[in-house]
Amino acid sequence: MKIQTIQENKAYTLEELSRLLNIEDIKLKKAIRVLRELNILKRSTISNLKELNVVVDETSLISFDNSNEYLYYFKYVGILKVGDICLLVYPKYLSEETYLDDQKFDYAFLKLVLQVIEKYNYRSQDQAQDNNLKSNYVNILGVAFQLLKDYLQNGLYESEQNIIEVNGDGEILWNQTISLNDAYIVENIPIYFDWFTLNQENNINNFFHRLHRIVLTEISLKFQDIFSLLSINSVTLSEENLDSLGDKDYIVNRINQELSIQFRSDRQNILKLLKDYILESNSNHQSDEISFIGTSSFNLVWQDVCSIVKNNCLNRKLSDLNVKYKGLSPKRTYLKSIIDRPEWKSVNSDTVNETETFEPDIISFEENNLAIYDAKYYTTSFDSDGKIKNVPGVESLAKQIIYELAYRDFAEENGMIISKNSYLMPTEGATDYVLGSGSIELFKNHTLGNINDITIEMIADRAAFIQYLKS
Repeated sequence: MKIQTIQENKAYTLEELSRLLNIEDIKLKKAIRVLRELNILKRSTISNLKELNVVVDETSLISFDNSNEYLYYFKYVGILKVGDICLLVYPKYLSEETYLDDQKFDYAFLKLVLQVIEKYNYRSQDQAQDNNLKSNYVNILGVAFQLLKDYLQNGLYESEQNIIEVNGDGEILWNQTISLNDAYIVENIPIYFDWFTLNQENNINNFFHRLHRIVLTEISLKFQDIFSLLSINSVTLSEENLDSLGDKDYIVNRINQELSIQFRSDRQNILKLLKDYILESNSNHQSDEISFIGTSSFNLVWQDVCSIVKNNCLNRKLSDLNVKYKGLSPKRTYLKSIIDRPEWKSVNSDTVNETETFEPDIISFEENNLAIYDAKYYTTSFDSDGKIKNVPGVESLAKQIIYELAYRDFAEENGMIISKNSYLMPTEGATDYVLGSGSIELFKNHTLGNINDITIEMIADRAAFIQYLKS
């Protein structure tokens, strides 16, 4: 398997993409179609790329006849397997030197990012696959990764067998003993000379125990290069193959039967993963050619990281925060719900309709004051002349200012001020710093200048990721 290191949001011509994936013609078209359906690969005309913050190598454009031809770019962070090619896709904000040098450090940064994505998926209760990915697509590498990680943490699948014995050492089953056995009355006390007991046994040689061992051995061999890259130990647990258990339909049927009587969620999850693997392995489906460990929504991952790092209080009740607002019940009111909702009514009716309102990303209490943050997965920068690039739009800036106006009365009622209002963007540096600020004169005029500029805070990525993982 050949490993290629690339970066999110870097543009490729069709010819360059063909060389990168080492496929062409019909196979290339099919791979592009599937990757686009999975929201992993995007395409755009040259004229639209600058608006999308996509990095274009000018030398690639020499062969282009017009600006309506397509370029392709990956909107994805993580590991992507396409046939015999393994792409390591790094976040878009990193310098080329940083992500290319990661191999020298045993891919330490990539492993850190994948741990962060894995934790985000767990917190989002979506461990199977990214929300934006095609729901009926079985990601065979993702399935294999989850199976091996679970085994290394929890061991092999176990299935208890309940055995009812006579005069055994287990728990006495009094209902069965009383209803099925005769009692001898001694001094008005019923005495049973025989009783039924319950004995639970783990059958380590049962069908599912064997199936689990076979699949773990198979995926370890199949994805050995990728697991080795991630410093995950492969395992050899069985010399059997799947055919020794029966054909695919038989195995799937046995799994379905076990699922119908298995009520432990952890074991259900293993059974479902085994079922996905059986259905997709050796099926010649595209899912066996294209699989991945990562996300096409790293912006949501970054938002969750910032929420933890900045101790987001939006989803906490006012009573938990020891604050109040306009006589609302502190035990029933959440911090995020104090923003007034839009009200609508017909010219022919007095009925008021309330609709969804603004909701900021993060509200924190810092040094007894209020701080408002918006996590932005952007690559904003200023050139040597102070000209800004890749900046959030005016709608985003206006909305951030409205958040401050919406929480101003709340802050004053609780004896606080809104000390800062900031965008949070990732940087590969070792320390946090302020890059710049933005404002809208209209709002300053109507507040007599009594409003914060929106600062751009650059957050040191590694420190934030580590703090996130420890939380």
